[in-house]
Amino acid sequence: MRRLLTFLTALILCLAAGAQGAELPFMYGYPENLYGTGKAENYDVALQLKDAHLVGLQVVALRVYMPQGRTEGLSNLRGWLTTELTLNSDKQNVPNIATKNADISEGWVEVRFDNPYTITADGFYAGYSFDTDELNEGNKYPIALTSGANVWIHSSRTYRKWASHPSMGALAMQVVLGGPNVKNDAAGIFFDAPSQPVGREGQVDINVVNYGAAGISSFDYLCEVNGATTEGHADLATAVPAFFGMYTTQTVTLPAVSQTGTFPLTVTITKVNGNDNLHHTPQATQPCTVYGRLPKHRPLVEEYTGTWCQWCPKGIVGMEKMHELYPDDFICLSYHNQDVMTFTTYYPSNVTSFPNCWIDRTRQTDAFLGDNTAMSEGFGIDKVWLEMCQMEAPADINVTAEWRGDSIVEATAEVIFPVSRDDNPYTVAFALVHDDMHGTGRQWLQQNGFSGGSGWPADLQAFVDAPKYVQDLHFNDVIIARSSVGGIEGSLTAPVVGEVSQTYSYAFDLTKIVNANGQKMVQSRNKLRVVAILIDSETGVVVNANKVEVPKADHIGIDDLSLDGQSSSVATFYDLMGRRVPASSADGNRLLIKREVLGNGKVRTLKTFE
Repeated sequence: MRRLLTFLTALILCLAAGAQGAELPFMYGYPENLYGTGKAENYDVALQLKDAHLVGLQVVALRVYMPQGRTEGLSNLRGWLTTELTLNSDKQNVPNIATKNADISEGWVEVRFDNPYTITADGFYAGYSFDTDELNEGNKYPIALTSGANVWIHSSRTYRKWASHPSMGALAMQVVLGGPNVKNDAAGIFFDAPSQPVGREGQVDINVVNYGAAGISSFDYLCEVNGATTEGHADLATAVPAFFGMYTTQTVTLPAVSQTGTFPLTVTITKVNGNDNLHHTPQATQPCTVYGRLPKHRPLVEEYTGTWCQWCPKGIVGMEKMHELYPDDFICLSYHNQDVMTFTTYYPSNVTSFPNCWIDRTRQTDAFLGDNTAMSEGFGIDKVWLEMCQMEAPADINVTAEWRGDSIVEATAEVIFPVSRDDNPYTVAFALVHDDMHGTGRQWLQQNGFSGGSGWPADLQAFVDAPKYVQDLHFNDVIIARSSVGGIEGSLTAPVVGEVSQTYSYAFDLTKIVNANGQKMVQSRNKLRVVAILIDSETGVVVNANKVEVPKADHIGIDDLSLDGQSSSVATFYDLMGRRVPASSADGNRLLIKREVLGNGKVRTLKTFE
């Protein structure tokens, strides 16, 4: 994939080689929007360039963009170079390198300097100036900007001092490079720190950057790490054009390393287009981590739902199907909103609508469709989840759960980093999950927008056949308590010793777990799970997770959250003659006597239509 290095944002117009030798266009983006003060005043605008790869090259010309239909009433265009932005006593711009006048015309106006300027490590400013002789509707906004954050402005009335305005964007301008240091075949490189298993070859994506007048159609490379080397050749399916800073991303093979640890990896671009790479910095170095074992990444899925939400049933189907496909590794926390299973509305992700779904708090997707864009494409969250599984995790995380008395669940996370490191920017968090939550009454009815519809995926057929309000649903993955959102401070410590576990424990008191209305939430101690979460405390991103079922315990009754919050474990029905009748015979048309034995031992009797 071709992109622009750092501040480059778009491919504009290729400049032909000039008579003085090879020239290399450097572009600062295609014009995207216009700016002006709306006043009759004179402007000086500039961008700052300070890049080690520019050192030794020469600036031979600028290309200034004058917006179409907006040049009438403007005059005295001049391009210039300066090492610093200064004003004289009359508040006029005073460039100290070069200035060249040019005729104003619409579009790209080339300003070629009489004497090329050789770029130094201190950097420089490139800019242009023009005057407003007569203000009109067309020239109120005469400055072309692009995306980025590199524009400096001075004007005769509004901006009386030079100042940077990064929020405006960047100045749309081209700088033409030349001189003897412009080579035909020259490339640089940058890449992120990789990792690989011990004793096996690895891979890394490298970005090969063009700094030559011939562009890049192929390159050769050398990888060196801990005394081992690999060499390779890459022919590009699409050549990198001859623009300064354009680059291609390619995957290269790393040599096998026989021991664990972190070692410097140097990748060198040795040849460009079959010729020696003439760039002065043809290599880059990053730390390469060699693992004794590669931690298994189990992504954390956080689903946001509610019984009032008519399209949320697709999330129910999606999560259940994921459990069927990946029972050991699929981990879900289902946050309920504004229903009896709600315990908080302080969410770890940016939730602006329902249903909603995030994976590892960094990838938003659909709890059923995944990244599919139409319901006709059907179930697809498995593809997104599997893609996230391929992302490397910095450590393994395991979790256990034990009972401490009748109401305390103690969860313990064990975190094992594969290699030693001096810092530890990670923390642990815990969540308590309840499966098979259910109840009776209006508060447990799930709205169902799929009822009676057509054209829905076959996986949703059960809800298509169901009424608009579905009763007797059993909800799984319901998060009912958590330790924290961003992790427990101090739960993991530095330095990290490779292959040596760190543990941290946290206790959930079931007697204190209530919903948003203060009603107890635990329906059965036999339907609980604990999820342990490893979080990057600097970014808030989840980097790994694991789950475990809480050991089975004696039944403690079912908390009835329907209306009054009292606990009911047994209900029996009698007719008006006092004869017991089975609950299955209650059809809603008979007046019966209902006898309930509550969890606190009390008995409640009431007349009801069942």
